[in-house]
Amino acid sequence: TTDKTFTIDDVKALGYKVAKSYDVSELPDASGAYYGFWTPTAKTAPTDFEVRVYATHDVAVASGTALADEGSGDDAVLNSNKATWDVGLLDRRRVVGPGASQGTGVPRYQDYMILGNIIVLCEGINTDDARDNCTLMATALN
Repeated sequence: TTDKTFTIDDVKALGYKVAKSYDVSELPDASGAYYGFWTPTAKTAPTDFEVRVYATHDVAVASGTALADEGSGDDAVLNSNKATWDVGLLDRRRVVGPGASQGTGVPRYQDYMILGNIIVLCEGINTDDARDNCTLMATALN
């Protein structure tokens, strides 16, 4: 899917609900970034995704890969003092453990995929789960 160009409207056409549009003035070369959720047909519960839009696949790879790495996985940077791009940082974490206020903040997005000109950070309880969610979106977009 490196040759396809997507807009946020293409993602919304799947049923993706945008909860927030982020300020991308500090996100290099991005034209948009969105936090929202989508319920893949294979699932019963909505799944969170962060969608970052770039002009082309090459720009997404060159300008977006490092920040997608930083925003996902077990070692995601969730501290605003350390994050390169801290917009939406609270949305990139989820609280686990007893009591939402006393729980531990862990990365919401365990993996991401670059689909054409967009980078999609995918929620998951582990990398395999997140990769499955990414694959469901990739399949739906194609």
